[in-house]
Amino acid sequence: MTKETLKGLSIEISFLVHATEDEKKLFEAIKSIFNLDPENFAQNVFEGHYGNPIYKYTAIIKGNLTQHVLRIIFERLDMADKNVLTKSIEERIDEHKNLYLRIEKSSLFKKFFRLGTSNVIYLKLIPKNKKIGNIKNFYENLIIGLENC
Repeated sequence: MTKETLKGLSIEISFLVHATEDEKKLFEAIKSIFNLDPENFAQNVFEGHYGNPIYKYTAIIKGNLTQHVLRIIFERLDMADKNVLTKSIEERIDEHKNLYLRIEKSSLFKKFFRLGTSNVIYLKLIPKNKKIGNIKNFYENLIIGLENC
C-alpha cells in the first residue's frame, strides 16, 4: 500500500454519546489511541426518548493522520472480526465506493477492537478516486498492507 493511495483516502469518524456515558473518558481514549483531539470533532445535539441530550460527534480525517488511524484500527481489530470483515467486505461498500465499519465503543478500552452493531464508532472510508476498478481488491489490499506496515 503506497502513501499515494492513502493520500486519496479520507475517514469520517462519528459516534453518539448518551447522557449515561462518560464523554471525557471516551475522548481521552480517542486521543491516546488515535492522537485525535476533541477539537477535531464537530458536535450536534439531539433530544433522546426521555428528553436527555444525545451528542453526535463527527470528524473527517485526511492527510498523514489517515494512515495512522487506519493502521491502528486494522492492527487492533480482533482476528475473528478481520475474517468477518474480509468475508463481508462487498456488503460494506456503497455505490460511491465508500467502505463502512462499526467498532464497539467499549473496545476502545480493551486490547482489541471488535466490530459491532450498537453503541459503536462509525467509520466511513472515502476514496477520493471514485474510478477505482475493483474496489473490493482495493480495500482488501489496504487492510493487508496496513497490517504489515
